[in-house]
Amino acid sequence: MKFLLTALISLVAASSITAFASNGYNVKVSDGGAAHCKTKADVVRGRFGAYKTHLKSIVVDGNTAVVKIETILLSCLEIEGKIGFSEVRPYDTLSYQTVTFDNGIQTFHATPEFVKMIAYKDGVYKKIADVELTNDLKQMVTLKLDLDELLTANEREDLEFGKVVLGNFDYTLQKTLKISDRDYSKLITFGSFRIHFKASLDKNNSLKILAL
Repeated sequence: MKFLLTALISLVAASSITAFASNGYNVKVSDGGAAHCKTKADVVRGRFGAYKTHLKSIVVDGNTAVVKIETILLSCLEIEGKIGFSEVRPYDTLSYQTVTFDNGIQTFHATPEFVKMIAYKDGVYKKIADVELTNDLKQMVTLKLDLDELLTANEREDLEFGKVVLGNFDYTLQKTLKISDRDYSKLITFGSFRIHFKASLDKNNSLKILAL
């Protein structure tokens, strides 16, 4: 079975296509790769959307690292012969057309039931944060990470001895989609991003975490 042709968005948010420059943002799609929106193949590949993020801050509050990440969801569209990204709301219904040898052109609607950002430690794959997004066009997602899960016991001990600790964690977007005329939901996990950081104790013995 071959899948061809276009994807389109059903809501007003998709009425205009804007040129997209990274400007400090990272962008990824649901197959885990970096997002591109220049060809018809990109439209098909990104039929479940994409997302871009920008780390704004990391602040330590007690035993919690509060991470703020600006997040915008995108759809790759072709409108009047032009292909480009359009910003969409997390719970906008995405519609796409599929061509099969058996049934010809079929149109499907994918309606998000849940949209979440999840943070986890690489190699451990233990979830350390789970935040459901609102339906704002542009939003600040706040991840609250327990320092005991972000830093190992050995790393906490190194900090007490005045050492600088280098670490990282990953975050990714997940959508649970209800596909039209299907009696089940589809879980989509987008490509993940990694935040590298350094942790140290200042002269007041307070923990500071800086993104690298």
